[in-house]
Amino acid sequence: MDIIAENLDISTACELSALGFDKPITSELIADVSNHIGGDLVVRILEDNADIGFATFETYGNLLYLCGIMLKPSVQGRGYAAVVIKYAQEITQSKYLALRTQNPKMWSVGKKMCGIWLPEIHSNSGNLLPKEALDNLQSSKGLQHPIDIGCYGGPLYGTKPIHRNGTIQQWWDGICNFERGDGVVCIGLLNPTHN
Repeated sequence: MDIIAENLDISTACELSALGFDKPITSELIADVSNHIGGDLVVRILEDNADIGFATFETYGNLLYLCGIMLKPSVQGRGYAAVVIKYAQEITQSKYLALRTQNPKMWSVGKKMCGIWLPEIHSNSGNLLPKEALDNLQSSKGLQHPIDIGCYGGPLYGTKPIHRNGTIQQWWDGICNFERGDGVVCIGLLNPTHN
């Protein structure tokens, strides 16, 4: 896998997004992709010189916000998302990671990368992160932590993402109403990078 910090064309981004979301290319998808493709940092993800995904990030002080990451279904589950986030962390020297998702697998990616990751499945540990990190997320993105109710206006995915761990999936279903279009707003303290 190769990661290149550069924009990709909207056509390729839409094709990858349609595959990743298991949805057809519609005017709504094109508008959504166009909205996401212009972050502070856009990376192309390649394998054998072919685009297999992309990710977009915005930075707010020491907060790295993952606007979106899309990978072809054939390469999902290989740990690529964590590699891409680590790449962005090294470039931006960010201390915190945040994202909004309907996908419990993305929650798991963040959980592996952060010493503290909220929301937490087994406790209400909202006071473990400095208030500045949560305030920064609220003021910069206007996101409601931990649940942004109905933010997507309906299911983001054509097929509901299911976590292989039944306990995590049950917890996720208890906090995220997929059909309503809820998004879980996750934030955490990134593990330090080692050069």
